[in-house]
Amino acid sequence: MKSSLAFTFWVAALGCWAAAPLQADVVVADYRAGAVGAAPDPATQGWVAGLPTADGANFQSLGLSPDGASGWNAWRMLDNSSSAGQFLTWNRAFTEQEHLEAYDKGWNLRARLRAADPVAGNAGGNAVVLLYGNNSQAPAGTARRFILFLDVNAAGSLVASLAGGPTVTLAGVDAARYHVHEFEFDGASKTASYLVDGVVKATGYAGTGANFNGLQWGTGSSSGRGDGYWNEVRFSIREALSAPSLVTSPLGQTVQTGQSFTLTGAFGGVVTSYEWLKDGFAVEGGTGPSLTIPFALAGDGASYVLRASNGAGFSDSEAAVVVVAPDTVPPAVRALEVSLFASRLRLEVSEPLDETTALDPARYGVSGGVSVESVVKVNDFTYDLAVTPRPTAGATYEVSFRGLQDLAGNALAGAVASARAASGFPLMAQLVAAFSGGTAEAHALDGITWRDGSGNGNHARSPGVSNGVPLRRPSLVPAGLKGLDTVAFSRSRQQFLAIPGATATGLEGSDYTFFMVAKPTASPAAGQFPNLLRHQSDFHAANWGAYFFAGNSATGNQAALVVSARNGSGGEVPCFVSPVAFGGWMILSAQVAGSAGTSLGRQEDPAAVPRLTRQGSAAGSLRFGSAPRATYLGRSPAGDGSNDSYDGEMAEVLIYAGALDEGERAGVERYLRQRYFAAEVPQIALESLPNGDLEVRFSGQLEHSVDLQSWAPLGASSPWVVPAEARRLREYFRATAP
Repeated sequence: MKSSLAFTFWVAALGCWAAAPLQADVVVADYRAGAVGAAPDPATQGWVAGLPTADGANFQSLGLSPDGASGWNAWRMLDNSSSAGQFLTWNRAFTEQEHLEAYDKGWNLRARLRAADPVAGNAGGNAVVLLYGNNSQAPAGTARRFILFLDVNAAGSLVASLAGGPTVTLAGVDAARYHVHEFEFDGASKTASYLVDGVVKATGYAGTGANFNGLQWGTGSSSGRGDGYWNEVRFSIREALSAPSLVTSPLGQTVQTGQSFTLTGAFGGVVTSYEWLKDGFAVEGGTGPSLTIPFALAGDGASYVLRASNGAGFSDSEAAVVVVAPDTVPPAVRALEVSLFASRLRLEVSEPLDETTALDPARYGVSGGVSVESVVKVNDFTYDLAVTPRPTAGATYEVSFRGLQDLAGNALAGAVASARAASGFPLMAQLVAAFSGGTAEAHALDGITWRDGSGNGNHARSPGVSNGVPLRRPSLVPAGLKGLDTVAFSRSRQQFLAIPGATATGLEGSDYTFFMVAKPTASPAAGQFPNLLRHQSDFHAANWGAYFFAGNSATGNQAALVVSARNGSGGEVPCFVSPVAFGGWMILSAQVAGSAGTSLGRQEDPAAVPRLTRQGSAAGSLRFGSAPRATYLGRSPAGDGSNDSYDGEMAEVLIYAGALDEGERAGVERYLRQRYFAAEVPQIALESLPNGDLEVRFSGQLEHSVDLQSWAPLGASSPWVVPAEARRLREYFRATAP
């Protein structure tokens, strides 16, 4: 009778554990600190202590009865040592038969605990650990460790790291409270799910490595610090696996056209995969416990079911009926841009259009004698209008619309939209992307996005979520440099932007030259590689870019700026620019010429007198992928905010298609120098002499052009006389800062 009462109390007190169906499990290892009396020493319950060999004063292993106001007893395992290779754990070895049965039938490892940082100001270190490993004892060749590291990050959020698997920031899980963390291993798929308080946070976890036999809990990171308060730890072998059990079904709802909606369900037990069904058919990309539709259309009105599966079968949720209200709002033009590089007008609208009207060139009229040859749908909200002749820099174009309508038949609001072609940039014909503070726009969610000032439609944006962490857009800094706005990136906030590869234009080749005005905040620590720019393709995840690192023997152990691309083996072909001044503005110019197999980098401090310049170059067999690419500003594509995100500001970014020659690169650098760093505005005056000659008086560097786009320097001193017989009908001059 006493045993029955105790069991009844356990189910009631640990209600979130009762979400999984009770099966005929065999408990192999168990520790319970309880909620009354004193927390028992784990050594009295069959656990063997793993003790540190050094710095013992910074480790504690003791019982708390109770742990503060939590109501739970706990066994505290504190690692506040900065010494590497030190561990404080409780261990339990398994027999070969136990390993065999666990591998064949499946197993559950669960622990009730809370994790904390050991000292104020410590950003964590993933030291709180829960681990099971079979060390290849049984069956042969199946060595795996399933490891959960817990940490409280600098923002106060609880972070779960599955070694060899994903890292999950547990949004909404109060780090100050006790939670139940579980591994559910499926004997059929041989993978585990990770759950917190009965809610699945990760599936398909296959473990990692070998070298441990049995169960371990406490602090087990070789370099991190952590403080774990353990109330219960239990490992059980499943006698019979059952299909997942439904806990919560998604709720039906009524939404407006264009509104975002999310459906969420929950299951208990082992879940190895999720699938969303819409009117009985699989939803593309619907493989998690939640499904989000960012822009509801009439076709999204349906019956949705969440299916959870494991090796024993599957279970379905109750159907959630979503009703999309009739669309009575007409579509509108959000943006119209002129692309010089692609001879195209890019149209952005507020909602998807009926394609029979949207893709008909005859429904568009363009001013200035320009005709629309064809229309291509880029995505549901973006259409490209191929035009002839090629747009002229600085010209304004009006586009009229005839009979465009949305999917509900509502006519496009507004008969005319206008846009001005970009101008004023050096080498306009080769420019494929241009961003500055003047092209920054506030975003509805957070921070800003960059509109492409080159007119080529390569709009930078934040791509959403990585490893469960929202990726934020950068912030605007008003008058950040010489009265001009700049854009600020923060590593701790995971701020960066991306040019989507599928919709970008001009970023498909293998020869590029890019320029950047940037101010890195601080020299990176060892193991950190803050990215200024990283261009991704299908080859080794990265093609070319520029990043900082702490330095090595090749850089004289000084912090360096690296420009690099990839070779045929996936290795780097880097050129170092070292040392790099941090905390001040710089001009970076870099070039990757895939056709020639060369890369070069140049960095200057234009505020210094005389200017400080550092440069480097490299050669090798460069390799470029063929898949649609994306270009990332402020971090790398699959980045880890702790080591590859940029801290600092950017004032302007220019990317050119092609490998520019030395004179062209110098011209763009002069443009940036004059725009952001010139101490005085160069002066120029033209006067016609009585004999017909033209006299040009100027300060700084004199340049000339015949088309206002391609400027060439003139090696002349003021005044410069152009003989009348040498003058063409149209010739332009300008003065730039040296």
